[in-house]
Amino acid sequence: MRGTTRLFVVPVGIICVLLLLLSVYELRWLQNEHLEYHHDDSTMKTKISPIQSQSYSKSFSNPLQRTYAVFGRDVDSGFLKHVFNVFHNFGYKRQELNASEDWDVLWSHDYPFRKLNTAMRNLKHHQKVNHFPGTGYITNKMDLATSNIKFVPRAFKMPQQKADLLAYAAKHPKKMFVQKSNDHRGIKIKQIQDLDLKQNGTFIQEFIDDPLLVDGHKFDIGVYTIITSIDPLTVYYYNGDVLFRYCPEKYYPFDPAKVDKYVVGDDYLPTWEVPSLKKFYNEHEFSMKDSFDAYLKQSGRDPSKLWNQVEEAIREVCLSKEHAIHKILVNYPSKRNFFEMMRFDFAVDNDLNVYVMEANMSPNLSSAHFPPNRLLYEQVLFNLFHLVGLASMLSKESTSSMEVLAKNVMVYEKECFSPKCDGCMSPECQLCRSCLTPNQLGVLQRAYIEHNNRKDCKRAFPPSMKIPRKHISSYAPIASLSHVKTEGDFKQPEGASSTALLYIRRQAICSHRKHEIIEFPAILVDSEKQAVIDEFHSYVKPVKHPKLSDFCIELTGIAQETVDKSEEFSGVFTKFNKWLKKHGLDSKSKYAIVTDGPCDMGRFLFGQCEFSNVQFPYYAKKWINIRRVFSSHYKSRKVCLASMLQSFGVEFDGRLHCGLDDARNIANLLIHMIKDGVSIDINENIQENRMTYRRGNNNQRRPNSFRINNPRKKQQNQRQNKEVEPEIVDEEDLDFAMGLMSVRLESDAR
Repeated sequence: MRGTTRLFVVPVGIICVLLLLLSVYELRWLQNEHLEYHHDDSTMKTKISPIQSQSYSKSFSNPLQRTYAVFGRDVDSGFLKHVFNVFHNFGYKRQELNASEDWDVLWSHDYPFRKLNTAMRNLKHHQKVNHFPGTGYITNKMDLATSNIKFVPRAFKMPQQKADLLAYAAKHPKKMFVQKSNDHRGIKIKQIQDLDLKQNGTFIQEFIDDPLLVDGHKFDIGVYTIITSIDPLTVYYYNGDVLFRYCPEKYYPFDPAKVDKYVVGDDYLPTWEVPSLKKFYNEHEFSMKDSFDAYLKQSGRDPSKLWNQVEEAIREVCLSKEHAIHKILVNYPSKRNFFEMMRFDFAVDNDLNVYVMEANMSPNLSSAHFPPNRLLYEQVLFNLFHLVGLASMLSKESTSSMEVLAKNVMVYEKECFSPKCDGCMSPECQLCRSCLTPNQLGVLQRAYIEHNNRKDCKRAFPPSMKIPRKHISSYAPIASLSHVKTEGDFKQPEGASSTALLYIRRQAICSHRKHEIIEFPAILVDSEKQAVIDEFHSYVKPVKHPKLSDFCIELTGIAQETVDKSEEFSGVFTKFNKWLKKHGLDSKSKYAIVTDGPCDMGRFLFGQCEFSNVQFPYYAKKWINIRRVFSSHYKSRKVCLASMLQSFGVEFDGRLHCGLDDARNIANLLIHMIKDGVSIDINENIQENRMTYRRGNNNQRRPNSFRINNPRKKQQNQRQNKEVEPEIVDEEDLDFAMGLMSVRLESDAR
């Protein structure tokens, strides 16, 4: 019996040893598979820590292999798991940041432009970084909240704006307030007398006290937003879904002491646990956004009202910060290496009004707490990678010629082969191939590629040109007025005498093709000293269309409150004429007008004077078209403002569409042309009593403007036995990258 037991024990022991060896082998095989397929580093399959195992040295890899590096604290703790997975699925390998600077993508969870400043200023053309320098102007909670931007609840910085807060609270005694800081912790609703108005580093913001509720729960909405370019500004948002987070406790009965009723924390209530949304999300597999929309529609409400505001709010915030970000970006040699993904968080009141609460740099993409969110996060990353070009199957050494050709971004022959495109004077002609600068062509090509790769992303800015024209207000350049010292080759008007050069540019709104000036800047330049002498600047209150459209406000940066407080055109124009006289510029002086285009005087200034019952000024009947002078002297058809400045090695300085900044840049251009010995001659004038007409909507003839007389073109047309056509542009002078580019892309989409 004992012998039998020994014989039985021995086989069992042998089997256990074999199973142990098999387990060791299986574990080693699993480890090798993990390293091979997730990190592909056969040289580091042994003696490697968990953190090191996610990295590899590029010296062991194929030099054509696309790689990414990661920067930030605790980046291997798991919260970037989905980011790593998406990189892996697109064929990227991870390398240590410090091992080599020859990575293709830097994914930085922290702001990289301080600790990695040298590397960020020496990027290669193919390298990409997931942040723009300067976007802290958007993601800094205090800066955003206290910027007085539409859609952002009113906020006051403490203690600097204490007096403003108290005055606002006195006007709105029923308002409740919350005190916040940049870390966004410890938020509680308090009465104004209980707030600490002396605490540095905090701001006090009004509380939205009538929120929209779903099954009694307050919520916020997170919209993933992508900035692909600052100059020109290009903004998208992921339209496939949004992140809904519901407060764990019902809002009513309201108790300020219970923050779970009104503050969304880490342990929020997810969509799939909200009773009215469960059926849509769990059974029908709707997205969070679609589940919410279905709930609203069942309640008899229109969700499109909310989502239209969300898109408009994203535009509003990005446009308001564009100039500040651009000022930082110009300090970096390349502006095309960066992209940004942030999450805008919104609150909604019971009337479906939307409020921007914050914008998060490096938003949470970890589904550890809520595993069903994995699909949202990976879809956001999948769309991001396609949009910014990280998903391209082309090698990093290849060019974009296979993705986009010149023919893909050219406008149609109707515009480019029309007589108005002779010399690239008309705004719409600046998209014709011969008028495009290399930089402009590059902008169009990148926009075309983005448009094709946008997947479920929707462009928020530039806005869609499918919007009816009657709803679009745009700026139009009105006039540049020049007072020039006689240099012998300059042809002065009769009876003139003076010594300076004055540039005026007016910002205008356009509604149903009727312009009203809303900004009137002027720059006085001494042509002998080749320096700016003085500036005149005033906003103008429009009369026929007193309310600026949202598009106009976004484009120009001019607030409704600004024009409401301003004088009407007649008052501003009187002040301007007094300013001219102060500098000795009157009917006895020698001076001439300089315009940035052919129709500033005949259409815009004349139209405003006619509308305001103001006598059209004598000094506006002849002028110098600086574009025509530039084109003739330098034998160039590329005469948009940016390209003219670039020919002197000068970049446009300031905010696009700001009338004063435009005027300063044109004055700078004129100074450079004078220094270069360009002959500044009058080349256009108005032929009075020869009015052109166009048909209105009622098919009645109505005056269009004075006919512009161009002597050179008149001679050419006479030789061809053709009637002289007025050189008047009938389209709004939309920004190149915003309006005209969008026309092409949207027409292709149709």
